[in-house]
Amino acid sequence: MNEDYAVIVNKKKPAGIVSKAELSALISETSVTFAASIAAVSSIQELKVRVLAFPALFSNYMNNAHSLSELTPKLANWHRIIKKRAFELALTDFENSDNNPLPNFCITSAGGNALAELGLSFMQSNAMIIASDNKKEIARCRKFALHFSEVLAQIGYAYNNNGVSLNNPSMAKSVEEWQRYYSHALAKNISNVAEIRTLLDSVYFCGDEELYWDYRAALTALLQERRFIPRELLAHQKRVKLPISDYEYFVTDGVNEGIDLKSHALDFITNLTQIYAIAAEISHTDTPRRLRHMVRVGLIPEKLSQDIIFAYETIINIIIHEHLEQQYRNLPINFYVNPNKLSVRASKQLKLALHISKSYLNVAAVKFEG
Repeated sequence: MNEDYAVIVNKKKPAGIVSKAELSALISETSVTFAASIAAVSSIQELKVRVLAFPALFSNYMNNAHSLSELTPKLANWHRIIKKRAFELALTDFENSDNNPLPNFCITSAGGNALAELGLSFMQSNAMIIASDNKKEIARCRKFALHFSEVLAQIGYAYNNNGVSLNNPSMAKSVEEWQRYYSHALAKNISNVAEIRTLLDSVYFCGDEELYWDYRAALTALLQERRFIPRELLAHQKRVKLPISDYEYFVTDGVNEGIDLKSHALDFITNLTQIYAIAAEISHTDTPRRLRHMVRVGLIPEKLSQDIIFAYETIINIIIHEHLEQQYRNLPINFYVNPNKLSVRASKQLKLALHISKSYLNVAAVKFEG
């Protein structure tokens, strides 16, 4: 029976084919049908094609979302659904070739994956906790971790540029190895701050959930013991310069004529909020929920929380619109924004968001440094 097909193109290169019926389904995609379609795929290649429908769903849902606070958790959940199916396919593939079951392990999601800040940026940020201390079993788990990471890369999730992804063997450790790692890393004069910040904001992703909570309890106990960690992290944060001058000009990087809004604006807010969360033992990872919790326990006034959430959502809103524009123009997805191309309203809001961020730093300095 004859059927019409279309070629799916990604970055000007053929990425797959789709039938006319499947194309109609993609156009009318909803959150529920997308999740069901991901669960139904039976191969990595099929999953890769389904992932290419993600931007259309993203755009459609954004047009109907009432607020960013409604949108970003939904997007994070879609990323989780995709990665969970990738994990299942990778595990089946690995066990079929290896013939031996793996020891108990769990995988965490960290960084933007845990904070619900990915948008259309497809980035890996994972670590593995292995129950066994046997060197051969640890090696097998690391082999699977690498295979899973390669599958994620195959369907479009790039390796994390600060090393927190499972293509890095040091991100798959036994419980005892993780305890030694944190005992050494969470010290005065923290050296690898980006890696530590990412790992501290981790949530359970898949595998043995009890193993994750044992790992998390040990990490929490260490943070409680080392009360100086928030001050250490704040000292590093104070060295970060916001991309705005004293004369109200945006400060670009001079290469891309833009601002990396994630590294130089969004992370500024999430990092400061993480410091409060560590000090107050707040378990939430997404920033708005942390801020509201901070108000409830009396850490910051409600007005400051509202201002910071405004700043946070302003920055994410600009990032998301930039991602959609990059997708429309078939450009690589990144967090760079040219401030000269923003609307007058967006430009004013971004400047206000950056000033709020600066005030937030001043408040945190008083709180943690006296």
